[in-house]
Amino acid sequence: MATDSQRLLSATMKMQSGVAHIQAHNAQHSPGFDYKKDFRVGLNTVLSGQGGLVKLLIEKGVITQEEVAKALANAMEYEVTMMETELSSMHGANIKLGEAGMETS
Repeated sequence: MATDSQRLLSATMKMQSGVAHIQAHNAQHSPGFDYKKDFRVGLNTVLSGQGGLVKLLIEKGVITQEEVAKALANAMEYEVTMMETELSSMHGANIKLGEAGMETS
């Protein structure tokens, strides 16, 4: 059975694959569509806030690193499911994300 850290890494790689496919789809169907700057600003803001909050909660003994890893893995796996649903709707097929890309079934 995979550790929570391994689950998080796997789901993160799948999510990145999904983002790439969604961005490529949007670029193809909406010329001029580009959210790189806004995406990066939002990403940095969220990561800084999340990291600061997690550090504070661990330092205060409210949560453990293991609990954080499990919660993050659960959340990332949920994100993968949501992206698979969006991609399936876009392509009219049952899409499953793998660490190396997208598969249809």
